[in-house]
Amino acid sequence: MNAHVMNPRTRLSAEQRAKLRKAISSHDGWNDYRRAHGLTMDAMSAEQLFAAADSLGIDVAIVAAVEAHNGPKPRPYGKEQVADLFNRYAACSLHMSERDRKLCDDVFSTILDRQNSEATEGQWDRLLTRVVRAEIDRQNPPPANEKPAPTPDLARKPAPMLDKPTPAVASGDPAHALAGLIAQIAGQSMNPEQVARVVDERIQEALKGIPAVRIECKGFDGQLRNVDGHQHPAFKRLLTAASSRMANGYAPNIWLAGPAGSGKTHAGHMLADAMGLAFHLNGAISMPHELLGFIDAAGNYHRTPFREAYEHGGIYMFDEVDGSDNSAILALNAALANGHATFPDMKVKRHPACVIVASANTWGLGATAEYVGRAKIDAAFLSRFPVRIAWEYDTALEVAISGNEQFARRVIAARERARAAGLKVLIDPRASQAGAALIAAGMKPEEAAELTYLANLSKDQRKIVEG
Repeated sequence: MNAHVMNPRTRLSAEQRAKLRKAISSHDGWNDYRRAHGLTMDAMSAEQLFAAADSLGIDVAIVAAVEAHNGPKPRPYGKEQVADLFNRYAACSLHMSERDRKLCDDVFSTILDRQNSEATEGQWDRLLTRVVRAEIDRQNPPPANEKPAPTPDLARKPAPMLDKPTPAVASGDPAHALAGLIAQIAGQSMNPEQVARVVDERIQEALKGIPAVRIECKGFDGQLRNVDGHQHPAFKRLLTAASSRMANGYAPNIWLAGPAGSGKTHAGHMLADAMGLAFHLNGAISMPHELLGFIDAAGNYHRTPFREAYEHGGIYMFDEVDGSDNSAILALNAALANGHATFPDMKVKRHPACVIVASANTWGLGATAEYVGRAKIDAAFLSRFPVRIAWEYDTALEVAISGNEQFARRVIAARERARAAGLKVLIDPRASQAGAALIAAGMKPEEAAELTYLANLSKDQRKIVEG
């Protein structure tokens, strides 16, 4: 027992005991200790608290010396950061040991139930260390004959309610392992060359994980077409969904949700090429006639991309749909569900080769911290899109199509440092492509960075993203 406290019942106040309970319960070894001794924190006596502190190596004198008026220790990690880390945990928990999973479950329970979904630095470090290790293990799976870990019960503790896709769960994008690695690097003394080397290794792993493949697809014209080269991890799902048919003979309407610059529109073009169909696109709208067309004063009907695809077939992409006015998009409800649409000049039956894809930065549930101008979409409209695919950044594809792999690696590293630090800044793959173009035109990489992803960042933010 700690020699400096001979009579714990008289030496410590109720408030100091509460602090000691908190110090013990947040210790990495607490869960093992309580299971071994059959204890619960609320039922522990003062003697048992001191015995636990002694066993766990906690200095009671230091804990007790913190005065009450100092207030609680700040929690530097907020709800959105906790939600993001929880989603990463959900994606990689199967690659954790049982002990690490239980520890993460307990810490997340404390954060979500007692701390308003905010984490202390100590809690964050314990969780992040285990998540990073599991994410790296996920990139190097065990042999096929090795018994997988049991599935954890994640349903009892959902992530904080934030309107954002959970790409870690949906796509298994290697960017999440890179994010964790950058977070780990941030706490170490590594020079820029070492950081660049580690980032390069992770990107190479990502490229290996998404090899150049050939996808064969039979179009509506009966011809077989090949889609060669790097594909987004979710592209095959998109192609399968667009090629499927429901009982009414039509393809299910598809919702793609992902951050700006993640390649949603590019995916629409690729889908059209693979299926041998025309590609039709429009952005966010504010009036119904932007979808249905209109008849001018001379009696002439003006067609729209939606009308072309609906009547003659093709891939119709409603881009930035969550930036539209609800009263405008509701005009599509009948057309999306019933197989026919009423336009200003006539009623039209939906072509069997009409595939409707909506792309958005959210799931249609309202604005987020990153996308403040996004609308909460009417539930009746959302229900018309039964297939929903998360479309996260594809780091391997970003490097492959950037035009300058060196600069693309720099942009990716900056994005993941920003993410690990919880910065709400947009660093998307368009910066990789624009920077590559500037460098090809004669600029130095530093100048290209200044004009692209660094342009709107403060001095402090630049220090973080540049390492």
